Amino acid sequence: MFGIFKRKKEGTPEINWRNYITSIYKQTDSVWSPNELKGIDEYESLKKLPEAQIKELILQLLDHYIEVLLKKKPLKANYRYAKNNYYHFADNIMDAILNGLLRRKLNYSEEEWMALFEKYRLLNETVDKSTDIYSRFNYMPVNHSIKQIEYYLKGNPLSQKLKDYIKKMLQWNEFKNVEHKYYYGSDLKKAVKKLQLIIQDPNEKYIFKLKTNDIGAPINEEIQRIKKYQDNFYKIFYLASGVSSSKPSAKFKKELSSHLEIIGLNNYKKTVHKILKIPLGHQSHSITTTYGEPGHTYEYTESYFLCSPSQNFIKGLVWTCYRFSDKETIALLTRLAEKCYTKIPGKGPAAASIGNACVYILGNMKGKDGLGALSRLKLKVRQNNVKKTIDKYLVEGAEKYDVSVEELKEMAVPDYDLKLGSKQ
Repeated sequence: MFGIFKRKKEGTPEINWRNYITSIYKQTDSVWSPNELKGIDEYESLKKLPEAQIKELILQLLDHYIEVLLKKKPLKANYRYAKNNYYHFADNIMDAILNGLLRRKLNYSEEEWMALFEKYRLLNETVDKSTDIYSRFNYMPVNHSIKQIEYYLKGNPLSQKLKDYIKKMLQWNEFKNVEHKYYYGSDLKKAVKKLQLIIQDPNEKYIFKLKTNDIGAPINEEIQRIKKYQDNFYKIFYLASGVSSSKPSAKFKKELSSHLEIIGLNNYKKTVHKILKIPLGHQSHSITTTYGEPGHTYEYTESYFLCSPSQNFIKGLVWTCYRFSDKETIALLTRLAEKCYTKIPGKGPAAASIGNACVYILGNMKGKDGLGALSRLKLKVRQNNVKKTIDKYLVEGAEKYDVSVEELKEMAVPDYDLKLGSKQ
């Protein structure tokens, strides 16, 4: 790697980043994540360096990233996006390198960590001055970087200087208006919550509000009616709003149970039922966005049911119902699933993540009634993948309760209170 990776007698090696990145580009068709860098000598050698040197090289790479963006701006689009143009392929490779290096624990100090985020901010300010280069802040490994300070805080107290810096960070434009998750890059909504949690005073009372424009207002009104065990309710709501996986984890259930023991199952059930009924009454809507330049514009209309934060919150609340198996809960979750699987023109299912959460809870709750409800639901949904998931739960339920799948399906047939063929 002569001319690319030169080690000084002491300290951090010097890297000619342009040669380094070009060499990687020649060895792979495309780079979208650190996975494509595995086995490439330049990258593997970088990972083997001492932590202190890696941290310094990360800052140097970010400086080079800024230089690339500054030189990329004045280029004409037809040249800027040419396949073998360095300014076209370099940023993806730099994104992957940064993500790969910051996935490992690097033992950042407070000062080093603040310097890292200052580079991120400077890089994004460089982009903001351009009208046709997409924001890069969300492309940075923001959540991996926040994990670095979480490692530090496990063995060190939170200083006032760091706390003040994080408070200022949360006022950055990059951390505001993060209602929708970007398709590619860091989940900035998750990053905001992690930063808020770092500076949260353990003695300070939680205050939860769902800051969304669709169902946020009615849900917040319902939350304001809670007078007893507010702190525990707020912590459950905060827990629910932060879910990201396909099913509740053991950690989620453990934390939830600690609050439910204080609130009481019946008290919690009454409240969560009221909140879960709110999306049932909410209707889908369309948003029209205008793109282009004056004289050459076009409109794109997209239909929505619930925005991502609202979907996440309702999905998390559905998970909190895993200990209930009463008829009211089953009926509510069945109706909610049916609504969320309803197709929206040009969009698909209205809120598949909520529907999947309902199916999961119905398929895993105590007793056979939830399985019976799934059997009824299967007759109403159109998505084949949902039907296959329901069949999976029915087969597992049949084995668990030592009955046939057909017997479970018969439970789905309403009896209209008939006994021996007549109304009693």
